[in-house]
Amino acid sequence: MHAFAEQRHGDLWSGVGLAATFAGGSTPSDLAAIRHSAGQHLGDLAQGTAFAAKARSHAGYVPEHSEVAMWALGDRSVADAARLASDVVSVAAEPGLPAYEVWRRQLRTHLVPADAARA
Repeated sequence: MHAFAEQRHGDLWSGVGLAATFAGGSTPSDLAAIRHSAGQHLGDLAQGTAFAAKARSHAGYVPEHSEVAMWALGDRSVADAARLASDVVSVAAEPGLPAYEVWRRQLRTHLVPADAARA
């Protein structure tokens, strides 16, 4: 992760959250290690988990590993995260930013885990 430019770390942690939640394959201790390793990027990690939750919910198939990862990395259920992702998509645009980035930012601000301040 540190081989990439600092300004890309948030995007990378978002991708880690998406992959861990959508694809699975992680044990609870793996998920705890991922959460710990995210450090100051816990909000980005949680935002990626919410994207996976939204995709799984939209598809109508939520495997157990997605629910486990959502709780471990985003402190909420897949259903709650998917609902939140839908709710914040209607936020007004910000000048100079693509709508997708505004959505990500809004989602991230609602998903910052309680332990983010300690990271």
